[in-house]
Amino acid sequence: MGLFESFGWGAAKLGDARAPKLGPPEAFFEGQALSLLQAARANDELRVRELVARGVDPNSHGPVTASKAVPQVSLLGYTVYLHDARAARLLIAAGANPLLETRPEDGNDFVLPLVRGDAVGLDLLYQLFPMSRIPAEVQSSDAFSALGFECRPCLEVMFRRGLPVGVEDTAHYTLFMTALLREDFDMAEWLLVDMKVPLTAQTVRGVTAPNMVQSALTEDFRPGSPTYLRYEKFRSVMEDRGVRFPVESSAAILSRLGRK
Repeated sequence: MGLFESFGWGAAKLGDARAPKLGPPEAFFEGQALSLLQAARANDELRVRELVARGVDPNSHGPVTASKAVPQVSLLGYTVYLHDARAARLLIAAGANPLLETRPEDGNDFVLPLVRGDAVGLDLLYQLFPMSRIPAEVQSSDAFSALGFECRPCLEVMFRRGLPVGVEDTAHYTLFMTALLREDFDMAEWLLVDMKVPLTAQTVRGVTAPNMVQSALTEDFRPGSPTYLRYEKFRSVMEDRGVRFPVESSAAILSRLGRK
């Protein structure tokens, strides 16, 4: 079990009280790592520097265990969970790196707020470690995680803090295209209408946002059905933005490009 399952996969939606809280610091940290957390929370900069100079790792995480089944939380991640901006700032100044992953399945320090639907904590972390310092591939991974956890407030924070609206995954799907695949039509409509996600992305298989909508209307859904009507709205919005239907299908794009 990783961080996602333990701390609220699918349960941390806005207004959903089921997202579990973390235990007390002692449930995660011990010894000098706990002392470092306590010093940061007390805003004792001198003590923080002293502990780090003595070899305490500001990227310490816990709980201490050899089991891969126990999710790990970093000192910085815990302070962000508490919305303790002063402590988080001291830890970052002392060398805590929110991009480090305690384990691949637990993600970086931006992931815990995403899992829990904690837009406030996420915004705090971006204030201390701005989007400009984050590699594009990590920005993308975190953005699609936010989509997967259905945390629109988290995406709102990320866009406000500098995430490109047209961010793509490794296959060149946009957030809007992925929302369509997930049949998360409310999220898709927000991305298309309010955020005005670009419509120019094309995957390696020739898939575009317009030909996804076109295919849904001509092949997948019954005219007049609720889903069909949602796709009609998407088509109308795209037409208002200059898309002229019919558009090139993915198969036609692949043929034109000489791909199978």
